[in-house]
Amino acid sequence: MPRTRLLCLLIVAACFCGCGSPTGRGTYGDGGWGGSSALDSEPNIKSGRMTADEVWRGTVVVDGEVLAPEGVTLTIQAGTRVSFAEGVEPSSKIIVEGAIYAQGDFQTPVFFAGEPQSSEWHGILLEEGSVGRLTYAQLIGGKVHTRSASTQVSYCQFTENAGAALTIEGSNPTVEDSLFRRNVVGIRVIRQAAPDVMNNTLMGNVYGLVCDDGGQPTVDRNVIANNREDGILSRGASSPQIQNNNIMRNGGYAVKDGGRLLDNFIQGNNGLPPTVVEISLSPQASQIFGVEEVISTRSSPNSEAGERRFR
Repeated sequence: MPRTRLLCLLIVAACFCGCGSPTGRGTYGDGGWGGSSALDSEPNIKSGRMTADEVWRGTVVVDGEVLAPEGVTLTIQAGTRVSFAEGVEPSSKIIVEGAIYAQGDFQTPVFFAGEPQSSEWHGILLEEGSVGRLTYAQLIGGKVHTRSASTQVSYCQFTENAGAALTIEGSNPTVEDSLFRRNVVGIRVIRQAAPDVMNNTLMGNVYGLVCDDGGQPTVDRNVIANNREDGILSRGASSPQIQNNNIMRNGGYAVKDGGRLLDNFIQGNNGLPPTVVEISLSPQASQIFGVEEVISTRSSPNSEAGERRFR
């Protein structure tokens, strides 16, 4: 690596390490939990193929591709800060064929930082057959793309992504109790993936959840609110099961172009006043458009929807 670029990476990583949280806040929902400092002060530069299990701690800079091959486990300890270097070829990412465990806790989450507006892909790619556990992780401009059914995402925050913060491809992992905020797309489900998406909050994105190419998620007990366009958008013969959610105040339709709806609370979408509740069972109404079926609706919000963190 050229000496000048390595020096820049070290400076960026050191600044990242010194912050209590990447946004300077310590409250869930706006960029942090406890905001504990990193375990080590010296950043580690990581690149290339791992040949044995590794444990990351402190501050880590991913420079290009890091590959955890089959049979190898990458463990990222609570409080670790991982940043993805800019301007490298190929773009910075962690590719997992074996296993990754990035498990923080409420006071000391794991942080991943990418460049929010970059067109390059920065983040974690879980290949088919891999194992992934992301718990109490905060990803700011860092994306996750999983092709593995053995992926579990819980108590995570995904913010400031120029594309889809979490992409689920052709698999059925579990995503629960997580926050997706200020992304272009909160969750994207593609190629007949059928994940369980439960008790999340998708708020303030351009689109909350997008299904493409036969996506069939079960979307249960989420809060999908204040997104600029549609709350849930389906394309390419996708058919999500949408049940028990609170879908409110989205700029476009609450649900558009696909899906079976059961017992959702739908209010104030598609430019209607924020107090207007959708009670129609028609597949085309003022707040829903082109869905397959509406079985029932709610007249009041579901108190069980959204993250269970504070319940």
